[in-house]
Amino acid sequence: MIHALSSFFIYPISDSRVTKTIQVLTQTFCSEYAINQQENKAGIPGVLMGRYPGDSYAGGNPWQLLTAVLGKIFYQGASALVNSDGFQSETDRNAWVSLLKLPKSASLEEQVRAALNAGDSVMYRLYQHVKNDNGHIA
Repeated sequence: MIHALSSFFIYPISDSRVTKTIQVLTQTFCSEYAINQQENKAGIPGVLMGRYPGDSYAGGNPWQLLTAVLGKIFYQGASALVNSDGFQSETDRNAWVSLLKLPKSASLEEQVRAALNAGDSVMYRLYQHVKNDNGHIA
């Protein structure tokens, strides 16, 4: 699903349906994977994604390709905000602000910066796990 949202543009990337899907998936995989729980507890930003809840990839571990797609979605969201100068609706804006854990009063610049930081956090967490293991997270 996450790949389809990022690559096939079923909905605009800043649409609340995309944002709410990302929010549910990130919460799901933060709860499901011990590796995310440990790193969240240690204050390391980001999240590692699986293919679907209950996935048994490599013994039940995140999948690096979809984790990278999550990072891409945050970058696409930042780009969409800059190129469109905001959101199409207040519902879309509120969902994005909620996902990024920003105050409702956050400016467009703050939203873009937070989206870029979120993408960087996801990619950094992924990199920490694949840099010494030929791209494997297991």
